[in-house]
Amino acid sequence: MEKMVEQRGHTHDRLTDKGEVRLPGPAVRSTADSPPSAATVRALAAVPAFADLEPSTLVELAAVCGHRCYPKGQVIFHRGDPGDYLYVLVEGRVMVALFSATGGRMVVDTCAPPAVFGEVALLDGGVRTASVETLAPTRVLTVGRADFLALVRDHPALLESLLRVVGLLLRQTLERNSDLMFLDLQGRVAKNLVQLATSRGVVTPAGVTVELGITQAAFSDMVGGSRPMVNQILRGLVNRGLLSLHGRTVTVHDLPGLRHRAGL
Repeated sequence: MEKMVEQRGHTHDRLTDKGEVRLPGPAVRSTADSPPSAATVRALAAVPAFADLEPSTLVELAAVCGHRCYPKGQVIFHRGDPGDYLYVLVEGRVMVALFSATGGRMVVDTCAPPAVFGEVALLDGGVRTASVETLAPTRVLTVGRADFLALVRDHPALLESLLRVVGLLLRQTLERNSDLMFLDLQGRVAKNLVQLATSRGVVTPAGVTVELGITQAAFSDMVGGSRPMVNQILRGLVNRGLLSLHGRTVTVHDLPGLRHRAGL
């Protein structure tokens, strides 16, 4: 997964183990004759942005949701594509990335459920600001821009929910820029690991274990360093007893020590 697979202008059919075809892009949605499933409503309620919505609003939102399944390595959308849909991540994991004209890559973020992505273009009607690729078999709900704006007219709380998501995205972008300016590479590696451990780590007898879900090359892109330099820093953290590495799994043994190195 060192490079995204270019799929613009092509349809890539995917067969499930039951032989049904799953296609990228927005899917069939519920209608008045086919009410939204309880599972769809629960998936929306699990997303922090929608957790405070009234149950009746969640049901109406679920009624306009499409459902899509993507295999690992599928590009969901490219930077510059029309921003017609909001995506709710139900299963799997995705990577948000930017690419230069010369093939350079910057990994902006990785997302795991429950999460939303594609919200910026949904709000302003512009094109996609980044590309998104699946890191594992992934299932999403999709909400079309026209459907979302129609619901917002009757349920202003929906817009408030999405604005909170965009506000958080802006804060994260500013913090990332600040880290690139004021933290050295070792500090950025340590801070990224602390954030991963605290947001989705699992406490074990050995420490806090977190599954990176991305290659070391992608992790290096995320912290703004070369792979050899990041590997050297990780080995140094291992030698100090702060953490251990097992493939793409990191176990943090000394979270306060790692926080200190990250300047937190």
